[in-house]
Amino acid sequence: MSDELKLEILAEASQNHIAAEMDAQILAFFGGSVDAVKRYAHLYVIETEMTPIMGDISDLSFTYTTELHTRIRLKTKEELEADNE
Repeated sequence: MSDELKLEILAEASQNHIAAEMDAQILAFFGGSVDAVKRYAHLYVIETEMTPIMGDISDLSFTYTTELHTRIRLKTKEELEADNE
C-alpha cells in the first residue's frame, strides 16, 4: 500500500471520527432528542474553528494535531430572514 493511500485512509478515518463526535455534541445540545434536532436545528448555526498544530516530522512519519472548537448559536434575525427569502 502506498504512503499516499495510507495517508488518505488516515484522513478519512479522522474525518469520520470528527463527524461522529460532532453528531454526539449536537444531539447532547438538544437534550438527546433526535426529534428536537429535527424540529429546532434550522434555528441554529454551527461554527467551527480548526487550529492546526504541527508536531514531529521525520523521514518515515509525521505527527499532525489539530484543535477543533465548535460553537452552536442561535441564528441572528438577519440570518433567519435570509433563510425565508
